[in-house]
Amino acid sequence: MAACVSCGGAPETVAGSWTLDPTAFVEEAIPVMLDSGRIPRGAEKLAEAQLGKVRMQIDLRTDGTFVCDMGIGSTARYEGTWVQNGQNISLVQTLENGESKDDQMSGKCNGDSLRLVHDEEGMSMPYVLRRSAAASPR
Repeated sequence: MAACVSCGGAPETVAGSWTLDPTAFVEEAIPVMLDSGRIPRGAEKLAEAQLGKVRMQIDLRTDGTFVCDMGIGSTARYEGTWVQNGQNISLVQTLENGESKDDQMSGKCNGDSLRLVHDEEGMSMPYVLRRSAAASPR
């Protein structure tokens, strides 16, 4: 497995727990939603309020599998596999709440920050996550 290099530190794996940074997520998602026409100009504050409620937790396991819990209020569970190549990471979702699914996200790791992009119905939605725990040995 390749390494993700943090600023000035030793190489490290991206394996571990990651939590959505709600402020960074909203800041990056609003322009994408405006550009794609998903929200009209002038509705940014309403969209900010809704997007600020999104919660996301990803556990990237050392065995190359992941579990992601995400939602507003109710939570959906996504499972699949992930690979890392340097700072680049790719996730392939194979299950959504136990049902078969074939979906992908990719992004980059920079120290304790992980930025994933998911293609959603014609727009590339960015998700900014912060490391909340290193991978535990299994």
